[in-house]
Amino acid sequence: MVSTGMGPEKSKAFCVLDTSNAGLGHPCAMSPGDLPAPVFYMNTFHAQDGEQVFFHCSIDWHTAATRIVFCKDGVEAYSLKAQQGQLSYFMVLNVTRGSSGTYTCGYQHRNESNWVRSSALSASRNLTVTGETWHWGTGRHRSRPP
Repeated sequence: MVSTGMGPEKSKAFCVLDTSNAGLGHPCAMSPGDLPAPVFYMNTFHAQDGEQVFFHCSIDWHTAATRIVFCKDGVEAYSLKAQQGQLSYFMVLNVTRGSSGTYTCGYQHRNESNWVRSSALSASRNLTVTGETWHWGTGRHRSRPP
């Protein structure tokens, strides 16, 4: 599993159709939806600052993915190299106040001719984050993790 804070520094190339890169070998050079959408799961839709949320992106058994992408609010937040024969990919999100948003996942396939085909994005899931976390055993609230 991979842990990430999903910072805003990542690119948006896969998550949003951007035709300005067409023909340059970028992921968005192919029209979206060419490959079947994966299924995206989250273990919760509500979390508190300091907790973890588990993401699961599941691709079809006959899909040969080479890259898995997790998106937040239409922006690529994290990607990982797909493994041959693997159908499920997991990510752990360390929740902060900025983690609220709409999440999806998708995948890409690069063939032997170096052509990239992208999937349609999964159905979106919304995550709502509240600021207070109760620390059991201490009897205290904390608005941010240490």
